[in-house]
Amino acid sequence: MSHTHLSTEERCHITHLHMAGYSNAHIARRIGRHRGTITRELNRNRDDLGQYHYQPAQRLADQRRTHANQRYKLDDTELDEAVEDALCDTWSPQQIADRFKLKHPRNRAWHISHEAIYQWIYRRHEQGDSWYKLLRKPRKRRRPRHPGHPGHPGG
Repeated sequence: MSHTHLSTEERCHITHLHMAGYSNAHIARRIGRHRGTITRELNRNRDDLGQYHYQPAQRLADQRRTHANQRYKLDDTELDEAVEDALCDTWSPQQIADRFKLKHPRNRAWHISHEAIYQWIYRRHEQGDSWYKLLRKPRKRRRPRHPGHPGHPGG
């Protein structure tokens, strides 16, 4: 099933149909979406007076999408310090991720993927830090992946 975000035009239709008193199910049928999508949209993007209007709703959706990729689990946390210590002890990101999951099986705050650690390392390099030097194969930037290249899935 493909996932597509609501467009400004769809939000405009939702506004007018909702203001006209139509049910969420009716609005969903009219614009070809699931009624749960309409319900979530109306609940998520109401103003302080409980009203829904497409322009502020679109702005809020755009802000959420922009900020969705800016939240990092490793920023200013105890986990951040533990990852730094493990890197200093020459652990690989994969070892760090596996060890933390074993050591803290019930604490999801300590469950992190090796990919998130790599992203943190390379993002920090862009900010002037040199954590990448502690990797077993230190590179300032990651090598690009080439679909269709031998050894790459799909190639």
